[in-house]
Amino acid sequence: MTEGDALALIQESKSLVFTTREFSALADIRISFASQMLRRLASKGRITRIYGGLWGDTRNPLFNAYKVVPFLTRPHPAAVSLLSALHLHGMIEQIPQVIYIVSTAPTRKKNTPVGDFSIHQIAPEFFTGYDYYRGGGDFLIASPEKALIDCLYLSARRGRRFISLPELTLPKGFSRRRALSYIKRIPYRNLRRAVQQRLEGVV
Repeated sequence: MTEGDALALIQESKSLVFTTREFSALADIRISFASQMLRRLASKGRITRIYGGLWGDTRNPLFNAYKVVPFLTRPHPAAVSLLSALHLHGMIEQIPQVIYIVSTAPTRKKNTPVGDFSIHQIAPEFFTGYDYYRGGGDFLIASPEKALIDCLYLSARRGRRFISLPELTLPKGFSRRRALSYIKRIPYRNLRRAVQQRLEGVV
């Protein structure tokens, strides 16, 4: 397989983000050879090594950093939320400098050539209220209500992140009832109460 063959295969597959193992299966070659081939393509700027064995077809005009989100916490689920979702929903004007993600995976930061990501852990019972982004993308994003509740949830926990939010503009159709339904999914009574009190100060 030549570099041209490999690049054509990636482009034909329309996989904007993929692992070495996935490319190995697609090309029907050994993982070691797949890794060497992908490294050569990356060294020439044809693709981008995002981190470890994760690669991106960043020259494709459809590529954006949000495409990486589902891969960051595997096998744990992940969704764009918090300030990033608030901005995408037009609820805040401020453009976050990082992409904020909620997941059942441990809290951490991940800096990559395509963007910086801030991952925040939430309880598995609370991982709800996410759907695929309508603006075009194969990543999950919090609903307007859940993005706000996620912020209030983390502001009430140790570390008190997102304790001070930018000025909010609630979108048409924002449902306080739906927001309250998400609060009920929080598995800790004191935390539920704290988040509800914070919601009353916002909505």
